[in-house]
Amino acid sequence: MRELAGQVEILPAYFPFDLPSAMRRVLNAVRPKAMVLLETELWPGLLGVCKQMGVPVLVINGRMTEKSAHGYTRLPWLWKAMAPARVLAVSTDDASRFARVFGPEGVGVMDNIKFDRLRFDAPPCTPEIGPLLPPGAPFVVLGSVRKEEESDVLSMVRGLLSAKPGAVIGLFPRHMQRVCIWERLLGEAGIPFALRSETTSPVARGTVLIGDVFGEMGAAFSLAAAVFLGGSLAPLGGQNFLEPLAFGISPVTGPHWSNFAWVGENIFEHGLVLRAQDWQGALRGLLERIDTPPDRTEIRNQAKSYAKSRQGGGQAACQAVAEFLICA
Repeated sequence: MRELAGQVEILPAYFPFDLPSAMRRVLNAVRPKAMVLLETELWPGLLGVCKQMGVPVLVINGRMTEKSAHGYTRLPWLWKAMAPARVLAVSTDDASRFARVFGPEGVGVMDNIKFDRLRFDAPPCTPEIGPLLPPGAPFVVLGSVRKEEESDVLSMVRGLLSAKPGAVIGLFPRHMQRVCIWERLLGEAGIPFALRSETTSPVARGTVLIGDVFGEMGAAFSLAAAVFLGGSLAPLGGQNFLEPLAFGISPVTGPHWSNFAWVGENIFEHGLVLRAQDWQGALRGLLERIDTPPDRTEIRNQAKSYAKSRQGGGQAACQAVAEFLICA
């Protein structure tokens, strides 16, 4: 890509509605040498017009679920007729699904570029939530909790406070409109709670501190004895369970993590993340981490090594794009 430095101009613009007529007007105006699509952005109108106008299409960091592949293969003649010139998928499984839809020619595998973006050297921070925690109290973060798993998470809260009555739980709903629901649920359960936005002094031990201030969950990881990431006890695809690793925290997630399948099963085999099968397993994992805290430096170093061994996707993507532009 160095040879192209200074020759590439970036012009952000809204993507038009995927009508062939609209796509044709855009391509006539832009006259691209090549079209590069990221991950799962497969638009039939765009692909069809690119094929008609002789614009080669490259898919990088390609991902395709089995459900999506099944839907695409209902019209095999359509998708094979507008197949991209090249597809670089993030796994052999994804590549095989792309090959089923478009045919095997031009389908390959690359490392996921998201590994190149991961950083496990968390900068020093002074979380604003810190002064609200009583000294010495174990702090447990239940983060990105979704509506569909609230009943299970409430059971986890009960279990945590029963086993560790001196702990403080930081509960961070994924969506702020659920804060009032959590106020009701905790109130009905007789569990002491406080809203982060209304708290100015240390809460009592045994309190659930509801995170109703945007942007504080990440910094809260640095104070946590244990972390659970939600969106994973119900089939919702999971939430980002990698961020706590930057603080040397080995997080707990539920059985549903399809949104992060690109990370690979090995992250569980290495012991960097605990995948629990239900809320009871997640609760046990949290309690184990409170009782026997893993070495934070070792966790951070292992996570950094894990990511480094899977980096290189960004370079592969740049090389593929450069080849397309040079050959176009």
